[in-house]
Amino acid sequence: MKNFYEFIWRLAIAVSAISSLLAFIISLSNTPYTSIKYHVYSTDITDRLEIPIPCSNSSAVQYFDYETKYGKTAHITLCFVSVNSKFENGTEFMGVPYKTDSKGTWTLPANDNRVLQYTQVMKSKFKMTDKEEASFFDQHQAQFWKSVGDSVLYIALSNLAFWGLFYILTWVFAGFKKTNN
Repeated sequence: MKNFYEFIWRLAIAVSAISSLLAFIISLSNTPYTSIKYHVYSTDITDRLEIPIPCSNSSAVQYFDYETKYGKTAHITLCFVSVNSKFENGTEFMGVPYKTDSKGTWTLPANDNRVLQYTQVMKSKFKMTDKEEASFFDQHQAQFWKSVGDSVLYIALSNLAFWGLFYILTWVFAGFKKTNN
């Protein structure tokens, strides 16, 4: 019977080690979902601020993925911020600036086709600055290592629970062995 208990202990060690190693490797292979939300305030795509607040319902929005020079994918949201505007008949509305010329800045509601065309053109012209890419890379790396740290904590807690349960079960079975002799 002693060989059986040694076999069970060795099997438990192997299962614990292999499952911990696999979980750690999986945590290293996961890529965090890192998103950036820019609020665009004019018809110039470079006139933007990175603000982590929701886009308003009256804003035009474009979502897309952007590959950085570091080889990481940024999930970009462009919120084209609407402003108080008036139609020629004097009716007020929330309009998205979509064109600037000698007459001024033109605005239309976010669901207008001209605004949609403008936002698609701005999306195609979007380019992160070197400073934005470096900031994104730092944020992405911080999220990655936090995820790995969380995984290590979960692995440690899982092993603690496994070994606690295993110790209790072997103690119980050892007690049965003593009462049967």
